[in-house]
Amino acid sequence: MHKRALRPIAAILTLSIALSAASPARAACQGGFSIYLSGQVPDIHFISGTPSTIHFNPWYFSFSSTSGSCGIVARSTTPGVSIQQTDGCFPGQCAIFPPGQWAPVGSASPTSFSTVQHKTTDIPIVFDGTAPPGTYGQIEIGIRDNDLGIPSQAIIGTANVFVSATSVPPLTWFDLFVTSTNGADGHLYVDHPYLNGNPNGIFFYSHSHNPDSSLPSPYWDHTVQEKYDATLGKWYLDLGGTPPIGLKFAIRIDPAAMVVCAPGQVSPPSYTPSIAIPSALANGNPFATILAVQRSGPDWFRVAAGYSAPTWKLVSTDGGQIRSGTCFNVKVFSFSQYRGSASTDLSQIANVGVNWGVGVDANGLGTGHTAGNSRRLLFDWAVGRSARNMIVTHNVSPMGFSAPYDFGLVGLSSPPRGSTESWMVFHENGTALSVNQGFSVWGPCVAAAWYPNADGDGYGGPGDVQASCVGLTGYATTGGDCDDTDATRYPGSVEINDGRDNTCAGVPGAGLVDEITGTSLFYSQPMFCWPAQTGATAYQIVRSLDPSFSSCTSLGTTSSTCLTDATLPPPGQGFYYLVRAASPWPGSWGEDSNGDERFPSCP
Repeated sequence: MHKRALRPIAAILTLSIALSAASPARAACQGGFSIYLSGQVPDIHFISGTPSTIHFNPWYFSFSSTSGSCGIVARSTTPGVSIQQTDGCFPGQCAIFPPGQWAPVGSASPTSFSTVQHKTTDIPIVFDGTAPPGTYGQIEIGIRDNDLGIPSQAIIGTANVFVSATSVPPLTWFDLFVTSTNGADGHLYVDHPYLNGNPNGIFFYSHSHNPDSSLPSPYWDHTVQEKYDATLGKWYLDLGGTPPIGLKFAIRIDPAAMVVCAPGQVSPPSYTPSIAIPSALANGNPFATILAVQRSGPDWFRVAAGYSAPTWKLVSTDGGQIRSGTCFNVKVFSFSQYRGSASTDLSQIANVGVNWGVGVDANGLGTGHTAGNSRRLLFDWAVGRSARNMIVTHNVSPMGFSAPYDFGLVGLSSPPRGSTESWMVFHENGTALSVNQGFSVWGPCVAAAWYPNADGDGYGGPGDVQASCVGLTGYATTGGDCDDTDATRYPGSVEINDGRDNTCAGVPGAGLVDEITGTSLFYSQPMFCWPAQTGATAYQIVRSLDPSFSSCTSLGTTSSTCLTDATLPPPGQGFYYLVRAASPWPGSWGEDSNGDERFPSCP
């Protein structure tokens, strides 16, 4: 008989950061240049009752090489969440600024057109643990021109902050399917703790035809708008028709976005050709990326974003009029750095990683841009990634170019799982897209929390947790490393023959050195076999009639992982076996059923 089994090792994570976008903006600084936030910033998630600190370092961008600088400040609007000063103080003496107060956190300077920059230090966001689950707010980032003595701060960006009950927070990017119990009547409810009971909630949606899904979504050539059911206290999508089961929408919840409505009284109605977006984040900047969906209104509307200097506006995709009282959710990214000349395919020019998850596809002269009913999205983050969600909006002024209006509805299609194909934009009615049609596209960050990973084992240890959409050198996306100085010790690691304990404390096997993990058994009488241990060159085997091994017989050593033992136990009794590594490092014999290390006594 024999007894040896691998015990599972569990990793415990105490912090989770989900993925999302910040709302970038610009402001004038000393020297006359304009500062922008470039790309996307993750949502920041805390666990209620768990005090913790998260750091993040946004990317900054300007269109000028003029000398000068701006002071960077930040403040929290979220209860229980504060900002620690990092500029103008000595280490260990930097103040923590409570919600509502601006904290000096650094400076930014001009860059060339094609360059983005980090601050010299990141921004520590401190949570005291007191806010209950369901709390959310923002981190606001602003500038202050200290050289000119301007006392007021201009906000250049915001990031969402959420507080949840567990280390796995509610998703803010997810897929929503029509089922027999939800949506079959044309009302698809979005049951989510950040939206329920909140008539001011903001979310975005796009139809997603995903051939890789377990529930393939049909095409849907109908306009959609979101509405709030005050009786149930829930938001829903009014699908504009009776949908088939399996119809799928990508959903993004973003409290930092804005609501824009057509002016004028609802009755009698008035009409306007466009609605100005009241945002310093975009106006005066033809390189902005605008996402918009209809929120409510008396008419069903197909929305596009367009730029008429110096203002970004919402327009009809066919150039028609917008009825008063029609409202839209609008998300603005002031710069996603997908750019090019009039003869360049913008979608193929990526600032690696910095703008992950947001971009403009336009001036379709490159690979994959044809007059068919679909358009390949060639962004780095849209290729070969089927398990994603995306939002798309028509853009009739992409990156300063002119793109045609189009009355056709568009949706998104993901690539088959495991393929290197890209996501695609397509016409819901099957008609051809114009070659030079423009789209703004938005998707989630690939990762969220980055943990310091000094030993390179793929698991981060304690230290400054970073929130970033961009992969960080020296960091890992999984925390909980028990020894960040030893690449052989991490949650779930198995013992190797190196003379050290490779198991994390607090889990079975911790404290044992070079024990063999796995299951040993008789594959066929009389051959007894066990798992090989990495690094071991020989094994020692003992046998006993007593499971405590108070007395036993040594069966010698072998370089093999199997041993033939033809000896039979006395009638009515059975043999017990133990095996351990013998060289180059003699290993432990393992634990008994009480968790105590075994020390067999053999002559």
